[in-house]
Amino acid sequence: MKEWAPPPHRTPLPLLLPLLPYFLLLLALVPSPTPHILLLRRWIFFPVILVSALPPLLWYTTRDPWLDMTVGTLCVISALRASDFLILSVPEFEVHRDGEVGAPRDVWAKAKWAADLALSPTGVGWSFGPSVAPPMSHARFLLSRTLRIVGYITAISLVSTYLTDPDLPFLAQPLSAQPLPLRLVHGAVVGVLIYSMLQAQQLTVSILAVGTGISRPERWLEYFGTWRDLRDLRSFWSAFWHRTLRRVFVSHSKALAALLPRNPALQRLVRLCVPFLLSGTIHLAGTYVAFGRGWRTLVFFSVQPIGILLERALQSWMRPIWAVLWVVGTGAWALEEYVHGDVTTHAPQIVCFGGVAGALWKRVL
Repeated sequence: MKEWAPPPHRTPLPLLLPLLPYFLLLLALVPSPTPHILLLRRWIFFPVILVSALPPLLWYTTRDPWLDMTVGTLCVISALRASDFLILSVPEFEVHRDGEVGAPRDVWAKAKWAADLALSPTGVGWSFGPSVAPPMSHARFLLSRTLRIVGYITAISLVSTYLTDPDLPFLAQPLSAQPLPLRLVHGAVVGVLIYSMLQAQQLTVSILAVGTGISRPERWLEYFGTWRDLRDLRSFWSAFWHRTLRRVFVSHSKALAALLPRNPALQRLVRLCVPFLLSGTIHLAGTYVAFGRGWRTLVFFSVQPIGILLERALQSWMRPIWAVLWVVGTGAWALEEYVHGDVTTHAPQIVCFGGVAGALWKRVL
């Protein structure tokens, strides 16, 4: 298998360009929401944010496939956050931080409030997100997360070695052409690689942020949910994998449902399907930046509601098994884009620059 290389039309990415949409969102949220400011948010700031998110998607590369995927997903997430906070809601009236009522009036305090809102990945400490984590000493936080990083890096190394060994069955034939049992195993193996990489990134960023005094341990919850959330397919997606995106998914689902006839079945179907279409678009952007493709990824997320509807006919003890079989079975075909893009030959960059920059913003909070 040849080494990964970026699409030939892409040039090196200016380091902070993917953060420009978030900076513009912050600026849009600082002024008080008067009628004129709300018009500016909708008709000036929001289009400019959309335009600012396009260059990293279309023309640039970090020369690392894992970071390219991160950049692509960040661009779409920034557009969705802008749509949520500038078009679909007025955050000053609809959300608040724990222990506060409304948004601050002082400009500097409002800027810090807006930075926290725009850059918080999980909404921790906000009315729409989880409460802050229980208090933990810095030493215990750093030690526990360092040990977990060692575990995830070990998993990444072992899986990468297996995936790139020509004498082992992974490379013998395309993933989608392998026998079903082998396809399920290899789909799960690639899933472990992606999960471990994302966890190692997030843990590394949290150690840097807390270790340098930029942030506090209680501001860092788990990036994913817990394994107790794997009780069925619906909870796997809503509580485990999509934990950090729940706010934007719910707001856009409700907005679209409000435009349709108030048929209960239709409303439930819209609220079920829209999050997966949005998630598919986010992941499509990541694979497109890295490999120049991504339609299989979009199809994978689009068929997940079918699995959720089918699992209703199953007894509760069968649903965790069904969740694993459905995700791995449908994901094996989509993972061809990652394998065909040779991403498994490229060692992941553990530190995500977007997460570090987001933590730096929080220094003033």
